[in-house]
Amino acid sequence: MTTPITLTDLELQALKTITYSDFYENGRESILWDYSVYDICDIPSRKRGGVYGSLEKKGLVQIQQPERKFLIDENGNKTLNKWWSRDGLNFGTILITPLGYETLDNLNLIDENGSFI
Repeated sequence: MTTPITLTDLELQALKTITYSDFYENGRESILWDYSVYDICDIPSRKRGGVYGSLEKKGLVQIQQPERKFLIDENGNKTLNKWWSRDGLNFGTILITPLGYETLDNLNLIDENGSFI
């Protein structure tokens, strides 16, 4: 039997913030721009990274970092990232994983659409 995943108050707040994003249109199928979550998150920025990092480490969220303008290889050579966009729209994404939804379901915190009750 696996140990149930526990959530801190800040982790729970961070998960709620994901579901409050304007881009959470598809419920459990939503993949969000990171800024749409971080901009509305009330957790102080110096703590926020650690909270979302903890959720990612537990497997409850998946975070894709934004593209960086330059890549540095193992020899220290710096090259322009071909995926970096000059229009300034280099945003990352964030989503709640199936394990994240399962955890929230087990705690009876969300409805069938993935919204907090």
